[in-house]
Amino acid sequence: MALSPTPDEERRLRDPVHQSGLSQAIFSGLREHFERFPPPASLLAWQRDNQRSPSGNEYRIQSGDTLSAIAVRHGVPVNQLKQANDINGDVIRVGQVLQIPRS
Repeated sequence: MALSPTPDEERRLRDPVHQSGLSQAIFSGLREHFERFPPPASLLAWQRDNQRSPSGNEYRIQSGDTLSAIAVRHGVPVNQLKQANDINGDVIRVGQVLQIPRS
């Protein structure tokens, strides 16, 4: 089924101001989507995985993270990371927020 614009919609689609607003809305939506769901192995994924909170002392666990990789990334020993977050064993959850101790 093909969709045809109404005469009013067609008139708006030809208006440069409307075109600009429409393109900005599309761009904003695409940018938000790719920031929230970056393609694997992309710069956006790397930035998301290596981002720290504004205070620099928290880290939100992403899929594929391990305690040892997080510890190396933040320059702290694994045992300090576990102690600061009351973690026994090696189990962590995606979305969990870890406190990063000062090294």
